[in-house]
Amino acid sequence: MARALSLLVWALAFGVLVDVASAEEVSAVDIVRNPSPYRNRVVTVRGIMLNPRPATIGGVAVSTVTVFELSAGPALLTVLTPVPPACPVRSTVTVEGRLLLREQVSQEIYTNVFKASTISCR
Repeated sequence: MARALSLLVWALAFGVLVDVASAEEVSAVDIVRNPSPYRNRVVTVRGIMLNPRPATIGGVAVSTVTVFELSAGPALLTVLTPVPPACPVRSTVTVEGRLLLREQVSQEIYTNVFKASTISCR
């Protein structure tokens, strides 16, 4: 019990649980239409995972980052994740993470990219 309490205190002190608790679910269409209100906020988005692949630089894979598109109706979001998703391609996923204006992976620059912290298969 004391260990669980100390882990909880540690997580709160470093903001780990604050992001998880504040993740608002938003539609991918809303993000694509007007990304500004969602930038640098932790949000949850649902959609279909398409085209998962390692991030590349000049055709060479960067093993530490996986990129995929999240499709929801007419919206298409680019998602970056440090761990390849375990979900099959074209499966429905729930992604929690931060929408960033810009993220650089080595020499590749992604704009309005969703940096995933968790990905759940459905």
